[in-house]
Amino acid sequence: FETINWTWIQHLRQLSGVEKNQIAFAAADLALRQKRLLLAKEHPAWSGAQVEQEARRQVFGVALPVQGEADVNGI
Repeated sequence: FETINWTWIQHLRQLSGVEKNQIAFAAADLALRQKRLLLAKEHPAWSGAQVEQEARRQVFGVALPVQGEADVNGI
């Protein structure tokens, strides 16, 4: 993680904002999918909703409501 990849940095500089966002969202999606798999394996007794909520907390730093469920504020 200490090595700077100047080729990658130059490539990123040439991308449009939309392309940079696509890469960022794809990386976030990959991290979330990987975390779900790890947590499901580590905690087989957890429900899918529990795995999802903890994965989101660990990846994004906040436990977002699971799709289809409202949080305590009704959001």
